[in-house]
Amino acid sequence: VDPETHGRVSHTNRALRSEQQLNISGPPLTAALRSCAETHEWKRAVSLLHLARAEGASCTRAAYTHAIRAAEQGGRPIEAMQMYATALQEGAFNHWRDADPFTIDVHHFNVEVAVCAVRFALQHEIGNYIQDDLKIVARRSGGLREAQRAKPLLLERIERLLSHEFDPPLAFDHECETTCDEEGCEQRFDQGCLVIQLQELFRWLTSTKPFEAYVVAIPPPESLPAIAARRSRPSRRTIGQNRPRK
Repeated sequence: VDPETHGRVSHTNRALRSEQQLNISGPPLTAALRSCAETHEWKRAVSLLHLARAEGASCTRAAYTHAIRAAEQGGRPIEAMQMYATALQEGAFNHWRDADPFTIDVHHFNVEVAVCAVRFALQHEIGNYIQDDLKIVARRSGGLREAQRAKPLLLERIERLLSHEFDPPLAFDHECETTCDEEGCEQRFDQGCLVIQLQELFRWLTSTKPFEAYVVAIPPPESLPAIAARRSRPSRRTIGQNRPRK
């Protein structure tokens, strides 16, 4: 941390220790949590959130974001996910797409919050109703310049979470769309959308959760041809990133 930032952080923390700052809310709380994120003071971030909630102060999305950053960057993923769960309960975040109920959309989150969202969904939400492949949108579809700018920051972090931090790892594909016209068909791969196939998700769940924790939805017979056609679409697997290493 540069001297100017360190001085500002120290000044803010000294102010927070005074009795005049105990009734913290709104911008002061957000500023204090931003300071915690800059210095990875996850314990103080947790304490500030507890203090604010105990006093009935509202915690904004920005406040939760800074607190989660402090915990993630401080090497405390469990505490970060606990804060994310609280923020989710209060409506500060929503990682599910309303129009596509089995799609996690984190492209509008910062890296630390996005990781918490994916981790929370897979470990605490998915399992009640398994119906289709799980999609994780980590980047809005766009041009090559946007793809090159966004991939190192968020997409690669989500890929690393699935491939190297989960035990066992989760294999994924990139979404493939096929468009056809009178001249033929063309396939487009969306690098910003990760797809965890249903059978892979089921394998992972059976390894990480008791049987009572998940339910597999068996589709009606009339829908099987459509599902089989969708499964037959080719997909491209990212070799070296998404396959468990032996």
